[in-house]
Amino acid sequence: MTRIEIYRQWFDQEKDSNEKMLGMLSSVTESARLDPRYAQALTLAAHLAACRENWLDRMGGGGKRQTDWW
Repeated sequence: MTRIEIYRQWFDQEKDSNEKMLGMLSSVTESARLDPRYAQALTLAAHLAACRENWLDRMGGGGKRQTDWW
């Protein structure tokens, strides 16, 4: 498998994981969104998005636009 094929496979896996995560978050009812565990899930999702943005910046932008995620 070429490097490009590996990256495409990783990208497809990333898209699938994102769709599942967003589907899970959107499936929570309005009343259940008051639960602290939902807030924690949102915090973790935001953390993952910021980390992903940083890695993409490192790979393609030289790490000049890093996002604070802590």
